[in-house]
Amino acid sequence: MARPEQISRYLPVTFPNGIKVRRFGKHCPHCHAMVGAESMLGSAHLLQDRLYLHAEATC
Repeated sequence: MARPEQISRYLPVTFPNGIKVRRFGKHCPHCHAMVGAESMLGSAHLLQDRLYLHAEATC
């Protein structure tokens, strides 16, 4: 497996249909605070029209 990198490194990403994703965030399952891509480590893969993210974060 590739070495985990900061998820924000993969952004912005432009899909084949022209839609651009500039940021990404999820709620922490423990404290419910918003965790942004700059605080996540993992990998991202763009396959056809989908972005697959594998990330871990600590809020």
